Amino acid sequence: MVTTENRTQISTYSTPNVSTVVVLGLAAITASASPVVSLDHFASVTPPTMLDLFEYQMNRKFVVLQEKINQFGLLKRDWNGYDAAPIPSAAVDDAQLFLQSLRNSNIDLNGWEVFPTARETIQFEKTVGENYIEIEVYSNGSFAYYSEGRENLEIESISIKEAMEKISGVFG
Repeated sequence: MVTTENRTQISTYSTPNVSTVVVLGLAAITASASPVVSLDHFASVTPPTMLDLFEYQMNRKFVVLQEKINQFGLLKRDWNGYDAAPIPSAAVDDAQLFLQSLRNSNIDLNGWEVFPTARETIQFEKTVGENYIEIEVYSNGSFAYYSEGRENLEIESISIKEAMEKISGVFG
């Protein structure tokens, strides 16, 4: 990329009759064989704040996790090839409640993964640096918490409130 006289030239190539789309920061620029884009156009556009971008990203991750959890409720017997029972709807409901609690507590949803287990539960997990947390959601409303980090290794049955406090302590 070369900047001259308040203009940015993006080095790229294109095939005949086909434009190349270049995404630069928050702007999508359609480039031709000799692309030149004026920066004056962007001076009047109010860029989204970092908070707006974070909110968008969290909403997107929330919807992805929410849909995965819903799909777990559709699993049939033998979904894992080892005769696993379906995931009970109560576990799906409690997993959705736990996901909503993460969101409401402003816990960063990036890095969280969610899986069904053969124990008829739904497992959430996240690793950041040396910290690993796993929360298993049961259909009877209970949660199992497993953590491995710098100095601790524990597994215990806890309430959703206690799970949120522990997660906030590690990732908050």
